[in-house]
Parts: sequence; structure tokens; C-alpha cells
Amino acid sequence: MPSIYKYDNCWFDASAMSPAIQDGLMGMRNISYLILHFKAKAPVAGKPVDPRWVGTYGNGGVDPYGDRTCDMRDISGAIIHFEHKNSTLTP
Repeated sequence: MPSIYKYDNCWFDASAMSPAIQDGLMGMRNISYLILHFKAKAPVAGKPVDPRWVGTYGNGGVDPYGDRTCDMRDISGAIIHFEHKNSTLTP
């Protein structure tokens, strides 16, 4: 019988010492990282790439909600999850 794992990961943990790498704790570094990338938009074919977009979105990037724009929804989500710690895989 396969094991069942619960994985609770905070999508708003966007940065550690390097951009877009998670450090396991949602803190002010993550909130300020998202604020600095506010209004960054994902690349669109045929248009210039927004320099604030770091090439990743969703978990561990400038767009935790995954709607292809860093907006107040992402920033407010990070604030709500302040001090949230990522859990590890547990059986």
C-alpha cells in the first residue's frame, strides 16, 4: 500500500539569500521582494520582457498566485502568511 504524505508549503516564501529560492520561512525579505516586483508581468510573445519579471512564477517567484502578474493579491497573501514556516514531508 502506498504511503500518503501531507505537504504544507507556503507559496509566498519567494526568496532567501538568492532571489526565487525558498528558505522555508515567510518573512519581511519575501514581502519586500514581492513589493519590489509589483506590477511585473509575465513575458508575452512579440513584446519586450518586463525587467522586473525574473522568469519564474507560482511557487518561489514573483507571482505566488500564478496569474502572470505580481499584484496586491500576491503581496497581501505574503503579509497574511507572515512567519509561516514550510513543513517537511511527513508520513
